[in-house]
Amino acid sequence: MTLHDNLADEVLRRQTPEAQSFLIQTSILDRLHGSLCDAVTGRSEGQSILDVLAQEGSFVAREDDEWFVCRREFADVWRNRLFHTSFDLLPELHLRASAWYERN
Repeated sequence: MTLHDNLADEVLRRQTPEAQSFLIQTSILDRLHGSLCDAVTGRSEGQSILDVLAQEGSFVAREDDEWFVCRREFADVWRNRLFHTSFDLLPELHLRASAWYERN
């Protein structure tokens, strides 16, 4: 694990468990939308979490009125964590995202 990974992990640990789970599960996405995040995570507060994270300015940046992006330096670390801790969840998360894109 690199120094960068250690720093990103430390920053992630300072988040609530809900925000941690949200950030890790949505790390499979290149762009974030409230309802897409809800579909991937199976929860319903995606937009409010994105709004808070964008206001804090640390992990997520607003692209426009509806779309956000996760800062790449964090997304890579969280995607790696997802891969190593919940590999069996990856297919389901991708299926949920795919279904959302199909509907929208």
